[in-house]
Amino acid sequence: MKNILVLAFIIQQITLNPFDNGGILCLILILILIKLLIYIPENKIIPEKGYFSKNDFVNLLRKYCKNSNVVYFLADMLEE
Repeated sequence: MKNILVLAFIIQQITLNPFDNGGILCLILILILIKLLIYIPENKIIPEKGYFSKNDFVNLLRKYCKNSNVVYFLADMLEE
């Protein structure tokens, strides 16, 4: 959840000053954060959707560990 708040702050900074040095730095930080977050699109398998930190993603795996369909779905989300 903290990563999403940081991402929201960075996006706000870019919209305020997109072409100054801070805006360029924010773009670089966004690219780094996107690699740290795992995206789960809207789907019919689980109600959760959106960006998840690695810890949040592990918690989803633990929550659904007894449901093999969900585990396979989550594994697919890890593929690039």
